[in-house]
Amino acid sequence: MTAPATRERCQQLQALEDAIKWRRERAARQCADCDAAPDGQCDDHGRDAGLISEYEQAARQLLAAP
Repeated sequence: MTAPATRERCQQLQALEDAIKWRRERAARQCADCDAAPDGQCDDHGRDAGLISEYEQAARQLLAAP
């Protein structure tokens, strides 16, 4: 697989940055299901945390690509 062109890489990084920001804001808002969850976080908001981690990893890989 070849590394994406600089412009394409910038667009991908911007999309990941936007997604991370949106997920962080979303995860910070508790819902009624979060209030009822034993650990204070519902499955939906818990998945946000997992996606944030995946997006951050993808961004690091893009930044490390030649």
